[in-house]
Parts: sequence; C-alpha cells; structure tokens
Amino acid sequence: MLLCFFILESRVGENVRTRDKIIRSIGNFIGANMDIEYEQRDYSGNSAFTSLRNITEVSEKTILSIPTAAACVDLISGSIAQLPIYLYKEDVVTGEVEKILDDKRVFLLNNEPNEHLSGYDFKKQTVKDFLIHGKTYTYLDKVGNDVESLYPLPVENIEVKKYIKGKGCNYTADVIYKIKHQDADSTIEETYKPYELLTILRNTKDGIRGHGVLEQGKKTFELALNENEYTANILDKGALPLGILETDGRLSDITAKRLRQSWESIYGGVKNSGKTVILEEGLKYKPLSLSPNDLGLNEGRKISNEEICKLFNVPISLVASEKGYGNTEQDGLHFMKYCVSPIVSCIEGQLDRSLLLEDEKMAGYYFRFDISELMRTTEKEKYEAAKIGMDVGILSMNESRAKLDMPPLERDFIRMSLGNVFLDPKTGEFIVPNTGQNVEGNSSPPTEEEDNEEDSQEDNQNQELEN
Repeated sequence: MLLCFFILESRVGENVRTRDKIIRSIGNFIGANMDIEYEQRDYSGNSAFTSLRNITEVSEKTILSIPTAAACVDLISGSIAQLPIYLYKEDVVTGEVEKILDDKRVFLLNNEPNEHLSGYDFKKQTVKDFLIHGKTYTYLDKVGNDVESLYPLPVENIEVKKYIKGKGCNYTADVIYKIKHQDADSTIEETYKPYELLTILRNTKDGIRGHGVLEQGKKTFELALNENEYTANILDKGALPLGILETDGRLSDITAKRLRQSWESIYGGVKNSGKTVILEEGLKYKPLSLSPNDLGLNEGRKISNEEICKLFNVPISLVASEKGYGNTEQDGLHFMKYCVSPIVSCIEGQLDRSLLLEDEKMAGYYFRFDISELMRTTEKEKYEAAKIGMDVGILSMNESRAKLDMPPLERDFIRMSLGNVFLDPKTGEFIVPNTGQNVEGNSSPPTEEEDNEEDSQEDNQNQELEN
C-alpha cells in the first residue's frame, strides 16, 4: 500500500459529486480534514477544467509581500521621490525661461509638505499609491489662494461619487473621505470638493477614477501569491511526498492513522529533516526526487517575475539577477524613458492644474521635475559634460561650476568661439566675430581668400604708416 497525497483534476461534465467523495475518502484514509474550493477557468478552445486550489486575496499588503513587486514599487517611487521639483516661468513673447526660487509651493513639495512628513516621504507615498491603486489624493490646506500645507489622504478610505449633468459631458465630483483614529472608537467623515484636492490619476478616462496595477494585474499577482504559498507549504508541511512508505500487507484504518501521525510527528516538516528513519516490521521506504526544477517551481517563479516587471514597465535586470533588454546602460535608459518619464509627466500636469492659479497658467508658469538627479555619473563624466556645455556656449563658467557643486566666481563669462559665422534670424545679417564685420543678409559672408586679402591690405597700410 502507498501512503501519499493526491491532487485530482476533473473535466467539465464529469460527475462532480463522485469526485468529491473520492477526495474525502482519501482524506479520511490518511486522517486529513480536506476543505474543497473550486475555481472555474477558461482556456483556449472550448475546453475548461476545475482545479483544487486556494484563493488568495489580492491587496496592497499581499502584493508587496511578493519580492519582485515590492522591488519594482520601491525602485520607481524611490527614484522619483529623490527628484527635486521646481517652478518655472516662460515668457509668452520671448520664450525666455526663468526659475522661480522664492515660491512656498516649491518648499512644500521638496522639503516640508506638512508638520509630519518630509518632501521625500510625501513624494514616495504619492507615487506608490499612484502605481498600486491608480490614484492619489492630497488635501490642499489653503488660506485664500495660498497653499500652506499638503496632507496626503489614504486612498483605501476614499469613496468617489460622480454626478452627471445634462448630456453626460458635464459632471462634478464629491470625494468622501473617511478615517478611523487608531486611538479612539470614532469615525470622522469629511466631504471635499475637487478644487480642495491635488488628485493624480493613472490611466483615467474621466479625470475622476484611475486604474492601478492592483486592478490590471490581479491574475498575475494571484498566481505569484499562490506560487509563494505553495512553495511555503512544501517546506513547512511537506505538501508533496519526499518518499513513499510501502507494505505488502493491508493496514487497518486505526493502524494507518497511527502510522501517519507517528511519521509526521517524528520526521515531518523542515525542523525534523535529517533524522535517521527507523521503520517498523514489514515497511519499506522509497525516496522520491522532487527538486524545484522537477516540480516546475523555478520556471514558474521566473515567468511570474517577468510578468510583474512588465506590469510596472521595469527591466527585470534592475530588480533581479536576470538579463533585461540589453546591457545595464540600455536597461537604465529604458527605465528612464518608458517607466519614470510617463509618471513624472502625469504628476507635473496635475501639479500645474491644482497648484497654479488661472492667471499663473496664462502667464506661463509650470512645474518640472529635475530628472538630471537620476543621471548622476562619475566625476570624469560630470567634468566632461560641464566642459562640453562651456565649449558650445550653452553654459557660463558659474553655471558649469554650479553643476559640480562649486562656488561661483566673482566675474562670470561665457566662452565664445571666434572661428564661426553667426546669422541673426530676425535681420538676416551675418556676423563674423573673427574680423568684427557685419554682412548684410542679401550678400554672402566673406570667404577665406577675401579675409586673407583684407588682412594683407591692412598690413600694407600699417607698413606705409610706419614708413
């Protein structure tokens, strides 16, 4: 006789009641109390089957227990949280951009949004809620039109009600916020209007509701959670047999029950592994080779990790020791371009919508993340980038020194090259810095031969004067 566990599968249309009796009879034989749960799944074609499995709740807490998901969330939220946010003003006439340094909203976003949080923690929590739940809400504590503090609200306690007017194009939204204090048996309920909140939504269609990976990747997370639980059960409870006890005779129910209990108490579980096995008379032990590769655990976990990384749009090489889209530099660029950049752009748009007054929007004000903080390189690369900026005349000396965290000079200069010809696009006039000449737009700039001839004429004139 064989003492082991069985997993039965039944195709749709078979006698389910008979199948249940078989499962329970096996459980009675080995002394186990087996609760049966079924899940109906559709596969390719018209075939489907019902399998015995555990249904795991998918929530923020459970998906963050998956190492790959937690690593993706922490990588994205931590990367964006360290980026400073600045306020700029672009002149609508000249296009000149000015950085606004003395605005309190910039201080709130980067340093101290309220008396409890730092700017880093505020931005990290905002991005985490944005990724997982597809929405994040922040209460704007205002005095008149001035924002004094920013208070993030827990998305799990927020209920959104949408009221449609007219033909469905116009609607308003009331956000009901409920919170239960940890130190009191009371519930505070508040109702906020849209203009009182900084709302950032992911994959929204109406500007009211968003969709996060918790909703989009439910099946993927459910599979990964069940794989983790399945592996833990193998290690903790011996869910799969590592060996078989065999006897030539027939065991009574009492004997089989006693044998099972005795075997589990002495040799079952990880803590009892490695003990010497002593068999009773007539029993034979046959070991089974059930490695993770044999069970398909390693391959299944690898596939789940890849699917989770696709949900977050993160190269798997950044969170696991596996090959991504290319080398490390290519994976970093993919992360910046296709993962961080869309999130940053969405947040910037909502900051402009909620934190700027209407006249400020019309005057050209806007918020921007400084993504150069994510592109920090080696000292050599930083010096080379600063040198290139000065050589082409984009950066002044003090601007280049500021990028290297060095103090400014008393006199600031922009390096110009005299070996070029400049064209004024407004007047069509050519400027030759090397000769100090201005050439009308209808004529062509002087050639090298003409420059040499002019230099020769000047030399002759100077020689005549000296004589």
